[in-house]
Amino acid sequence: MRKIILYCIAAVFTIAIFSGCSQKKQEEVFTGSIEAKTFNVQSEVAGQVLELQAEEGAVVHKGQVIARLEDKDLKIKLQEAQANLKLAQSKLAEAKAGTRAAQVHEAQAQLKQIRATMEGIKNNLHTEQKTLQDYQTLLANEAINEKQVAAQQSKVDSLEAQYNSLQAQIEAAQARLKLLQEGATTYTLEQLQAMEEQAATGVDQARYFLSKTVLKVPADGVIQRKVAEAGELVTAGSTIATIIDPQDLWVKIYVPENKINLVSLQQKVLIEADAYPQEKFQGKIIQIAQEAEFTPKNVQTKEDRVKLVFAVKVKITSGQDKLKAGLPVDVYLTKAGK
Repeated sequence: MRKIILYCIAAVFTIAIFSGCSQKKQEEVFTGSIEAKTFNVQSEVAGQVLELQAEEGAVVHKGQVIARLEDKDLKIKLQEAQANLKLAQSKLAEAKAGTRAAQVHEAQAQLKQIRATMEGIKNNLHTEQKTLQDYQTLLANEAINEKQVAAQQSKVDSLEAQYNSLQAQIEAAQARLKLLQEGATTYTLEQLQAMEEQAATGVDQARYFLSKTVLKVPADGVIQRKVAEAGELVTAGSTIATIIDPQDLWVKIYVPENKINLVSLQQKVLIEADAYPQEKFQGKIIQIAQEAEFTPKNVQTKEDRVKLVFAVKVKITSGQDKLKAGLPVDVYLTKAGK
């Protein structure tokens, strides 16, 4: 009986050992390096860096001014744009208000004067035409010579030319008066309105570019690298500094295709770092590649580099005050961890 009991105990112990080994085989360790979310502070305009408040390792906060660029030229452009807008607004306001009464009165007086002059010319012409008829009768009776008749004809022709000229002036004066009384046409107003809007856009654009001479930090973080220096000329799109977010840490691991069953989105994992051998940190899987790839070249062994793997991104959810970008860590995956 005692032998049977010992046999059963041994059997149970053996099963437990193999069971533990089987469970252990489900745990896999993958190595990667911690990375942090980074973003660049870039200049959207070209210019000389007048001031740079960026020291590598310094903590910065969202909205903090990190650099200032030369803005003299952009200020001049803004003044020009504002002057253009003021002129366009003035023209539009004048057209909308209609013609001033003084201009209408002036046009009316001019038309009246032309008519009066024309009336005088008309009376003179009538008199001189009658005289010409009399001269022609006298010439027929040989009372005067042809030279006198020709001179009178010249007077009549001159007065007729003056009369016709005044007639044309009256028509032009009437048209101008009508235009002044009616005011600007719809087409003219629309054109002036478009000119005002274009000028306003020019002001907004000039203000926008001027504001971009002051570079601000887009989010809280730590300055990782300073690219430019005070006094340098930078072009639009140039990076002034690189900032990392020490709270947004993650590590990318590469899981072989035959072990992809160990991972799932939002799965919690344990993380260990050589720098903290007595501590374990928390993480969760936030991204799994949809396609397999060959292991990247930075993997240590040649054997591993020829394997098909899936890239898995693990977000670090604890220990951000200790873990830093660049630290190598081990990520533990188990089926039980899902």
